[in-house]
Amino acid sequence: MGYVADFVTGSAIREGETAVAVVIVPKKGGWPDPIKAAAVDPVHAHDRFSPLSLPLRGVINDRGYFEPNPDQLALGLLLDTTGFETWSAFFDEACDFRGATSGFMLDGERTVAGVSVMKPESFAYLVQTGRGQPDDPMAAARILIDAQKRWEGQRETEGVSLLHVALLHGSPRPGSTWTTLEGVDIVVPPCSVGLSHGYPWELNDAASRHIMDVYQSAHARMTVEEVSLLYRALSDFQGLSRGLQYVGKYFAPAGFMRHDNYAAVRDLHFNALVSLVHDVSDRAGYGIESRGEEFFDDMTDLMRRLDGLKDQIREEVAKARKVQNEIGDWPDAGPDQPASRSPKF
Repeated sequence: MGYVADFVTGSAIREGETAVAVVIVPKKGGWPDPIKAAAVDPVHAHDRFSPLSLPLRGVINDRGYFEPNPDQLALGLLLDTTGFETWSAFFDEACDFRGATSGFMLDGERTVAGVSVMKPESFAYLVQTGRGQPDDPMAAARILIDAQKRWEGQRETEGVSLLHVALLHGSPRPGSTWTTLEGVDIVVPPCSVGLSHGYPWELNDAASRHIMDVYQSAHARMTVEEVSLLYRALSDFQGLSRGLQYVGKYFAPAGFMRHDNYAAVRDLHFNALVSLVHDVSDRAGYGIESRGEEFFDDMTDLMRRLDGLKDQIREEVAKARKVQNEIGDWPDAGPDQPASRSPKF
């Protein structure tokens, strides 16, 4: 059985369990140089490793590696960007670091790829935390198609980039109003600037260029629903990247585990929670002096969630009791361990 460590929490993800992943490559260029200054703390999630894919849904296979589900937009874009036919072909070559010709060719240089893997729960929390406000992929798709119709035929004569006009590079800004050719006002959603630079999210240049090429004439080949799938993926990527920044993490390869580290990770995070709560009432920005009644609301919500955790623990104990009753006596646990240390619930 293989395991992969969630690159955010360190928790082992077992063979057969679902996971979410982003393919990454070492970032080149920028300031400070991410290779020469690798020990310098990063600011954004993409400062050390550059995301080559949008988030991929998949599973941990029997070799202990992430394997994406087929027929998803993010996988198709990745394979088209890198020139591979299948995920297996990509993974076996691009992630192979052995030999003089390790890795694959990307933008004229040989590069070894890696995979940032996380549990679906980690992904969902980071996206929700990083998103911060409602997003509207369908509105972004309508704006893109409207902009392409509006400036169709003017690209060469006036040097108009349809994707610049259609907000992928941030003009006008999210929250402003876009008026369509039909006179309909649309509030520009955050995901409209999903390929922009200078934000806490940034796709690898090769991936960004490919997406722009594919969607350059989307108005002539795709429905609004089809275009919205891209913006939905960009919205998730934005939320994930910003969420990683909020928790002090950045894209990195997932660790290969030879065992399930449940107990170690559980106790690490429990002790971290105890440490976080200790003296929080005096903490600048979170304590009673700065938050007033909001502090008590926050503590009440935390206690409610802890009560929910206790209920979940009781459910697991009940499941174990049922198995115990079905099996009867436990097998011999060995001379150094008692046969049973079940908690009293």
